[in-house]
Amino acid sequence: MVSDPGGLFEVWADDWLLVENYRFGTGTCDFLICRRCGVFIAAISDMTAGARAVVNVNCLSDRERFTSVPAVHDFEGETVEDRLSRRAANWMPAAICR
Repeated sequence: MVSDPGGLFEVWADDWLLVENYRFGTGTCDFLICRRCGVFIAAISDMTAGARAVVNVNCLSDRERFTSVPAVHDFEGETVEDRLSRRAANWMPAAICR
């Protein structure tokens, strides 16, 4: 997963029928999943200041540019308030182009 809080993530699809929105139990964000291959594309959270997102680097055409070793995070026990605060600070603004 990658995010640039100062950037902008735009997501579009040639056929939105092939994109599944999945929402886990907390209901705090939508996970975009390809219905054809099952790949997780991105997570998008609707925030007060607008949508914020993180993207699966492996879905990017220029993924070889991302060479950092991934950090492992444990969000177990995180409150919904803490989760939304973390996303507002660390996830990037997002535009869903439907």
